[in-house]
Amino acid sequence: MITINWHLERKLTVLNIYAPNETSENAHFWETLLEKYRQGKYKKPDIIAGDFNVTEEAIDRLPPREDPPHQEKPDLLNWSF
Repeated sequence: MITINWHLERKLTVLNIYAPNETSENAHFWETLLEKYRQGKYKKPDIIAGDFNVTEEAIDRLPPREDPPHQEKPDLLNWSF
């Protein structure tokens, strides 16, 4: 995470993520990250970017395949910090 001077004395906080590719590690990564934000350990970012290693649909993979049934995908657009 980086905070930079932006415009008119404002600051911009950017969080760059490279999440693990392995299914159980990926799920644990997102749970841990969200918990740290909810505990107030990090400032809420203005921008989140990076490689989340999450696919929403089987067609987005080559060859197309579904995630294991136990894996929950993070709903990044509806995160509340």
